[in-house]
Amino acid sequence: MTDNENNPMSKKTPDNTHFRKDTFHLSSVRIYPEYISKINGEANKNTFSVMNHEQFGYCIIANIHFQAGQKIAQLPRLKIFTEPDLHTVQSGSNQHIYDPWFAGLISHSCRPNIYFEQSELAFYAVEPIAPGNIITQDYEQTEDILFREFDCCCGHFECRGKIRGKKFSN
Repeated sequence: MTDNENNPMSKKTPDNTHFRKDTFHLSSVRIYPEYISKINGEANKNTFSVMNHEQFGYCIIANIHFQAGQKIAQLPRLKIFTEPDLHTVQSGSNQHIYDPWFAGLISHSCRPNIYFEQSELAFYAVEPIAPGNIITQDYEQTEDILFREFDCCCGHFECRGKIRGKKFSN
């Protein structure tokens, strides 16, 4: 896979349009492009940053402190796919929200610091999160089948190794 294919800023959508770098020219603090309706509680640049990490690739970093149990972000209405994709998060049976700006960049960990509440389309902290921490979720808690399986490198002593989706987890 080329760097361009891994870059969410150049991701092709199913209708073969591109999310190019210039579509990321955003207003003051929004993570999402202006053509997506703004909602209360959406992720923004005051609370999160996107970073290209040498080990994890593009990921989300906390800019502020979050308390355990705190809602950290609400997903806006975005394109729904019927199949998983690299930058989707599953919101229900055969419903995968395409979000290359925030949710699709959240890294996996077998010991995550957030969880996704599918019924609310919201992310919550499961433990205190300090500024500078990478935001992680356990893909096997929400994704029935992943777009592609991978070998986890989270480093937690309970790491499950191969991550495929909750239909395959023990």
